[in-house]
Amino acid sequence: MVIAAPAAKKIDLHESATDVIRREAENNHLRQSAADGARSFFFSSFRLPFLLLFLSSFLLSFLFFLLQSTGETCASLLFLVVNDMLICAARHGVGARNMHRHPG
Repeated sequence: MVIAAPAAKKIDLHESATDVIRREAENNHLRQSAADGARSFFFSSFRLPFLLLFLSSFLLSFLFFLLQSTGETCASLLFLVVNDMLICAARHGVGARNMHRHPG
């Protein structure tokens, strides 16, 4: 006998409790796998350096405009040097990782 549930799910009254528990465990495992996949996609070694580069570059830009408005040229020059070093380090790090993944 099959009963129509309000949530448009069909419930089989002859299904055993272990089958229901097993099915729910599989559904929970699939949901957890999807969450883990999304987390590893975001924090993968390829995307995280670009995110950090963007955030640090944004903060340094804000510092540059703040210092430029006060007229301190030495601090502005220091900002440019640090920003260039940061960009070069990020490019070198990403390139080195890609070379290890795909030699030749």
